[in-house]
Amino acid sequence: MKDPQDFPLIINARTETLAEKPAYRTAIRHRRGLVPADAFYEWKRDGKIKTPFKIMRDDGGLFAMAALWETYADKNGSEIDTAAIITCAPNECAAELHDRMPAIIEPAQFDLWLDHSVAPDEALRLLKPAHGAWRAEPVDPRTPRPERPAKKAATPKPDKPAQGELF
Repeated sequence: MKDPQDFPLIINARTETLAEKPAYRTAIRHRRGLVPADAFYEWKRDGKIKTPFKIMRDDGGLFAMAALWETYADKNGSEIDTAAIITCAPNECAAELHDRMPAIIEPAQFDLWLDHSVAPDEALRLLKPAHGAWRAEPVDPRTPRPERPAKKAATPKPDKPAQGELF
């Protein structure tokens, strides 16, 4: 990468194009990762209105999203670490809200996914929609989105004592 400032922020990588896109070709071979989570968010569009939903396993348990990571070095030697969550076709729950969802790696396949000696073609076969029981719940519409990050919360000021103390 010549200048990372010139490239858009990539937070998702489509399963179907990982092997062919230059941004992912090396990472799919050598830098596969897992992002642990208890939920992810999707926004359902209804005309101009977007409603955020929290999508989670029905039992509320943890899961791992497939990811790729890369370190880019600029011409001055500075390094920028990046990561992208891999997306795939949605499962039944997520399909009601969006046409994509994070690819979920099952615990029994963690080692296989993370082993860079495993050929990319074999690793790509692990990228599937989540199976099992999932649910989606609407959440506060102020939930941050990539195009609208969370605002920094104001730090509350400590209460002052009603009367000063001498000691």
